[in-house]
Amino acid sequence: MHYRKLQRVGERTYSINLPRDWVIAAGIQKGATLEINELDSGNLVINFPESRDVEKKPTIYEIIASDTLSRDITRAYLLGYEKIVIKTDRAMGFSSEEIQEIDLASRKYPGAEIMHEGKNEITFEIIASFEKMGPYKLIHYIFSTTQQMLNEIANILNPDHPKNGIPIMEELHRIQNLDLKVNRTYLLVVRQLRALIQDPSLRTQQNINSLRIMDYRLFVHLLEHIGDNCVLICEHLIEFQNLVVELLDKSYLEENDKDPIMEYLTTVSQQVCDAHKKTFDVFVKTEYKKAPKLIQEFPRDLKKYIQEFKVHPLKAPLSIILYRFYDILDMLVDILDLIQPEENFLDSQ
Repeated sequence: MHYRKLQRVGERTYSINLPRDWVIAAGIQKGATLEINELDSGNLVINFPESRDVEKKPTIYEIIASDTLSRDITRAYLLGYEKIVIKTDRAMGFSSEEIQEIDLASRKYPGAEIMHEGKNEITFEIIASFEKMGPYKLIHYIFSTTQQMLNEIANILNPDHPKNGIPIMEELHRIQNLDLKVNRTYLLVVRQLRALIQDPSLRTQQNINSLRIMDYRLFVHLLEHIGDNCVLICEHLIEFQNLVVELLDKSYLEENDKDPIMEYLTTVSQQVCDAHKKTFDVFVKTEYKKAPKLIQEFPRDLKKYIQEFKVHPLKAPLSIILYRFYDILDMLVDILDLIQPEENFLDSQ
């Protein structure tokens, strides 16, 4: 850490002496142009553009294949390296398991492409760009995908919705597969946000400040958890498929008294679906004043539903599905709490 006294050198000019070691290390010569950026905190960051340009050349991360190969690739990707070189010292080259892990990574991480594949060396290059897929667009995409998952779950739980002859279990597995898209996009957003935190000039280019970066990080974290909860709901429906198939059989419902359990599941799934859609709309339009009002509209009937399940003990296992839906509602509340003007947030600190 260096300390310097501020000097006044004219009517409207002030100066400080730069640390000699830094000037030498950066290769700065007399007359060079320095770049000064003001951070959201009010602090200043001094850059030497020529030095920064050198640093911005594609950075390379080398990995020696081992038992931690999958974790090493994930680490390199999230740290923002643009080129990942994986090597093995074995004369026989990569094992079939290692090749499978590397191939999985090329499909798991957005923007990752295998550019070179040899017997003892495989190279990834990350070609995703901010211009094509900025954080805001990616969050928009995750919102849309989780909305699709909730819509389709609500349709399955609605006996009146046409099933088009597609087996329910097949539909549930297809919904679970949508979460793979959510997870891929989540990783790319995290990678991009890390890059924005590390580079002030990139924040200026993308017109995004540090506070909004933190908001986005929380947004995608919550949305990723909503996707996980949708997967868990599908797992519960598969686990209790005997109960579910009976409840979703329209002919069964016509021949028997209206089943209250089915009504609860149908009602709550649609309420959560609508709440997610409205939260998405508020996020896209940044309608700050609507956020607290929308939270007040969210259903709060979980205790009532759980009490009713006690009257139908054979179907009580299905109550776990209601808990999952209400977990999603809690996450939507957290998202809405983030949708507010930044000056309001700062005033509350």
